[in-house]
Amino acid sequence: MKIAVRLVAYVGDAIPNIDEAGEGEIDLPDGATVADALAILDVAAAEMYMTLVNDAVVRPSVQDETELNDGDELTVFPPIKGG
Repeated sequence: MKIAVRLVAYVGDAIPNIDEAGEGEIDLPDGATVADALAILDVAAAEMYMTLVNDAVVRPSVQDETELNDGDELTVFPPIKGG
């Protein structure tokens, strides 16, 4: 299945199939979860990221049990830092 990905304010290494604006598509096996997608995207697990699937918040505690469907849109926001 394919899902759309939007990485907001991403400044890490280049990710295959994700453009410089942080948008693209990735292929996942059927039954893949938000946690699976984050692992494929190699988003730092040590950081707390806010994730949305089709504009609905997916809390970190349920990312490993929230299944994705073909055509879903995963949006990932990094932690807000600074001072």
